Amino acid sequence: MRWLYVTVGLLTICVCLLGWIYLRDRDTSWRPSEPQLAHADAAEILTALRDPDCHPRCAAKLLGPTQPHLWLLRITMGGRTQCLQIDVATFKVGPHGLSEVQPSRCALRLTRAP
Repeated sequence: MRWLYVTVGLLTICVCLLGWIYLRDRDTSWRPSEPQLAHADAAEILTALRDPDCHPRCAAKLLGPTQPHLWLLRITMGGRTQCLQIDVATFKVGPHGLSEVQPSRCALRLTRAP
């Protein structure tokens, strides 16, 4: 009976070790990078805020990350410029508008992208 417990214990240790190795080494390349998420979020924001008649004069430009998961975006619409800070980890467009977008100053000191 003691050998049964030893065998079950060793099998459990092997399964746990294999699970840890899988989680450590799994391929995460299928997820978009943070800059790709920021570009997609900027396009959604510009689409949500765009006036129908400002097509040639509307633009969105990512200025870079300010903190982890926070990106600074400059939007120009009809000659007016406004900066927004986007949380790319939790940003979404819903029925009540944009969430996780805050007005910001364009002169924020930017950190280098990792």
